[in-house]
Amino acid sequence: MTSEASWFLERSFMGKGVRVLTLLMLTSTGGSASAQELNLGLLRAAKAGDNAQVQKLLGQGADPNTRDKDRSTPLILMASLGLTDGVEALLKKGAYVNAKDKTGWTALMGAARKGHSDTVRALLEKGAYANAKDNNGWTALMSAAASPRAEAVEALLEKGAEVNAQDKTGWTALMGAAGSGQAESVRALLGKGADRNARNSDGNTALTVARSHNYSEIVALLENPSASTPASASKRPTAGPASPVATAPRESAAGHAQPGTAVAVPQPGGAGSAPATPPAAVPGSGSSLSGQLLAAAQEGDTADVKSLLAKGADINSRGPYGNTPLMAAALTGHTDTLRLLLARGADVNARGNTGRTALMEAALEGYADAVKVLLDSGADVNGKDEGRWTALFWAAFAQRRAIVRMLLEKGADANAKNKYDDTPLIRAAYAGDTEMVRTLLEFKAEVNARDNLGRTALMEAARQGHSDCVRVLVETGADSKAKDREGDTALSLAEKQKHPDVIALLTNPLPPRENKSQEKPPAPAAEAPKQGDSPSSAGPANAVAAGDSRALAQAYFRIGLTMKMVETQLPQPNDAAAGWAQNIQQDLAKVGAPNDLIQLVSATENHLKMAPREANGSVGDPIRVLREHLDRFCNARPQEKFFYTAAGFAHRLNVIGEKMGKAEKIIPSVDFSRHEILPLATAMTDQCLQTIGCKELALIYFSDAAAILKKPQLTSQEGSALSRDAKEIEKALSGEAR
Repeated sequence: MTSEASWFLERSFMGKGVRVLTLLMLTSTGGSASAQELNLGLLRAAKAGDNAQVQKLLGQGADPNTRDKDRSTPLILMASLGLTDGVEALLKKGAYVNAKDKTGWTALMGAARKGHSDTVRALLEKGAYANAKDNNGWTALMSAAASPRAEAVEALLEKGAEVNAQDKTGWTALMGAAGSGQAESVRALLGKGADRNARNSDGNTALTVARSHNYSEIVALLENPSASTPASASKRPTAGPASPVATAPRESAAGHAQPGTAVAVPQPGGAGSAPATPPAAVPGSGSSLSGQLLAAAQEGDTADVKSLLAKGADINSRGPYGNTPLMAAALTGHTDTLRLLLARGADVNARGNTGRTALMEAALEGYADAVKVLLDSGADVNGKDEGRWTALFWAAFAQRRAIVRMLLEKGADANAKNKYDDTPLIRAAYAGDTEMVRTLLEFKAEVNARDNLGRTALMEAARQGHSDCVRVLVETGADSKAKDREGDTALSLAEKQKHPDVIALLTNPLPPRENKSQEKPPAPAAEAPKQGDSPSSAGPANAVAAGDSRALAQAYFRIGLTMKMVETQLPQPNDAAAGWAQNIQQDLAKVGAPNDLIQLVSATENHLKMAPREANGSVGDPIRVLREHLDRFCNARPQEKFFYTAAGFAHRLNVIGEKMGKAEKIIPSVDFSRHEILPLATAMTDQCLQTIGCKELALIYFSDAAAILKKPQLTSQEGSALSRDAKEIEKALSGEAR
């Protein structure tokens, strides 16, 4: 916001066919409208793709985060045009890279949709969330997959875009590429492990979509299990709607693509994916009473519904898809209309052409009030559609957590199975929805239930790399030794998909972090710790004997961590920092460091003990010199370099976690820091997996931190979890008793 404008207040008054927009501008300069004019001009220039005008207006003070009536920002508008220079100019002026319009659309999604790979890369470099979703669950990767340029797909995959993410109807990026005829994108997605057997809620796979459009090259790619897909990444069918069967897709099956019928590719950017069940047809003004009733029910026009019923409209009439007026109202969440229809005798358990009821439709779309009204009116909570999916299945599939709990409290069967023997728990584990998994387990979901491939929830969570779900399932008694029909266990599936965090959980299970009773008492120290001691370096000077690799690694970790603590005391000297410098000396002596390095630390310690005036107000230079020498010494030792580096990572992770844990909202600078540290977290996890002394003790915490950092947005609770992970790494690798 510019200095001239204190704020804008928009209020919309909605009437039937009437919209009144009132714009109130309060300024600190007596009502000047110049800021408003600048902002409107910036939006017009961005929409027109006028780079020069955009930069000129930004220079005059236009707000880079101003929005139009659709909540679009200049960044979203220019990114969709692929104008990288303008995008970078806006970002430099403070444009929020992850801003969303009213449909949930981001700048990254807009650039990806048109295949503007340079713009995609520029946005990703500035912290754009690769896995953000719009209101329909659509991601940037799904958008890019349907574009004519595979480079945008590759750019997103390089930055960790989730290759098997699904929108609200189960649509994936691979389906989008297959349905748009983008063979190169199909190859890129398969090469990153895209699940060729995943199914959307209509039962279609990427293969059935490609066949429906007669894309022979893509059909050949998808029919060949080895095409563009490493053997270890090839994925077989999985739980729920994602891929219910192991055999080749059956086009003649209900809900699948019929010969000669092209499957429509969902259109993102406001339109999003079509609902799993098409809404009741809205007839024209001259249609029958029953048709008008369907339309009025879908629109929630209760007065019109009442009038049409009085004129004799059939309350249980059917639309083209078998929907009744009650289903139409449930699909759009109009509870007053639902109550009226139910009071007038509407069949609460009527089914549409797919076998779904009004309850299933409301559960899928997320209308909790509508679900409650239907349940209170006698809706069958365990009724099943043609695929034997219950309302609970649909709510779990769409991640409607509050509705899942409501259904369970009303008697929904947590262990219901669909036609492929999937359970809601298997579906939730496959999706990585840890909260949903906990809720289902709370209501006695069978943790070791199997689908028709012999897979359990643990196997699916492990195969998809969902470490949090794996941890919860193992703690609840999931059988980690169970085998599916192919002879795979949860561990072997994780190994095939290369998920180091899950491998660590299944091979080296550790006590839960909260379980303090299993911690051992601290080992007796040779001397009392000095004030300011951080990871303990107390102990006899000859504690590190030749060949004692663990003690050596611990000493290098303490050197790195303690040096980081000294640096945090800049710019002023103090006793705590001096005490930490003394600890560095002790550990350097233990690892056989040269005397000149130890003497340098001693000199730095003396400088830190000085009063601020004697130290000329700053200790920055001596600290920087010490850091350079320590880096040179420790990094020259390949076996111990990892531990020295890991200490700095743990300290930085703790700082980010503590700031996030205390924040009530996202702090841009902290959010940028966590995006900046994510590649390091991934690399440190991989190195820990290969490092003796880390894999056994700390891999679970490195991998947990990396998994948290990958999430699109973090809560304060997740910030606290990052801080806990950092402290556990410090405990495990510094030599403190666990």
